[in-house]
Amino acid sequence: MIDISESTITLILSIIGAASGLSGLLISYHQAHLAERAATQEALLPLYERYQSNDMRRVRRQIYGGDYDYKNLTSNQEDEIRLLLADYELLGVLVLEKIVDLKVVKRLYQDSPPSIWRAREHTWIKKVRTTGPLITAPKYACNFQDLMKIYDQ
Repeated sequence: MIDISESTITLILSIIGAASGLSGLLISYHQAHLAERAATQEALLPLYERYQSNDMRRVRRQIYGGDYDYKNLTSNQEDEIRLLLADYELLGVLVLEKIVDLKVVKRLYQDSPPSIWRAREHTWIKKVRTTGPLITAPKYACNFQDLMKIYDQ
């Protein structure tokens, strides 16, 4: 018969308990990581689908090409530009609040946000900031602007 002391049994049970606790922590970490990825997907997917729509592609092409006369926009053109900038504003919030990782955004959107920012910065955004409602005008597209500050870092 093997003679095992009570302290040895206690030590073995402590090791088993610690291993069990560690595996529980690892499983919890993995589940949290999966939940984070699901939240990212849920937040970003509808935004990215609209970004890829034919209408938004057309709007971006017109902005890149300088096709808009910002002093004489139709109401439909204003709505298109506002929607595009609202999407970039939301994208900025998602990244700045760490809901979506910047690396993911850069892989999906590539150089589009900075290109739109450079095209917009001295036209539409400036116009809205100076002529829009006083309550929102100074902060118009501020999350998009903050996203651009970290985009190329």
